[in-house]
Order: sequence, then C-alpha cells, then structure tokens
Amino acid sequence: MLLSAVVLFVAPWIAGYPDTAKDAHRNELGVGMVVFFTALARFFRYPGKWSDLVVLVAGAWMIASPWAIGRQSTEVFDGAQVIDVAVGIVLMVLAIVSLLLLGLTRGYDEKRKAEEGGP
Repeated sequence: MLLSAVVLFVAPWIAGYPDTAKDAHRNELGVGMVVFFTALARFFRYPGKWSDLVVLVAGAWMIASPWAIGRQSTEVFDGAQVIDVAVGIVLMVLAIVSLLLLGLTRGYDEKRKAEEGGP
C-alpha cells in the first residue's frame, strides 16, 4: 500500500503529465496521501476492517477517477488513466485480500477459543 501511495505521488514526473492535467495530479496526490497515512497507521495499530475499507474505496475511486475528472472541462492525460487504473486495481486487490485474511484469522481465533473453553 505504501508503494502504491508513492507511485501516486511521483506519477506526474514519471509519466510526464502536461501542465493542463493539474486536476489529475491533485487527485492522485489526495488519494496518495489518504492511502499513505492509512498504510502507516496499519504499522502502528492492529490492521482492522476500517483501514481496509478506506483503501478499497480509494482503489475504486482511482479506477473511476480518470473518467469522472475527464467529464469536467479538464484534460486527462492518457498516461494518468493507465497509472490510475493500475494503482486502483492493486489497492482493491490488497484491500480485499486483507479483508479476507482478517475474516479468516478472526474465525480461526474464535474457533480456537471455543475449543479451549476460553472467553
């Protein structure tokens, strides 16, 4: 997740966005900051479903954003569409896998506690 956030931060310089694609750049910076701070929070606190849901929504927005921003009177650079969709897919896959693993580990913990007769 941290790597995806870094990609969103540096995407305009890597892909060479034109100056007229400022809205796409601002969108990537905003979503990149949300993902970056959410991923950092996961290091310091136990990862839960809320952080996964935030990343899932951020990934869905990154997939939809090139077309949502493109409907305004702004230019969306083709390179931005590829980067945004790719990062969005990665974020959604990571969030879904994390949610599935969280559900499996919680189910396993509950089963183990029931077998041990603990609370």
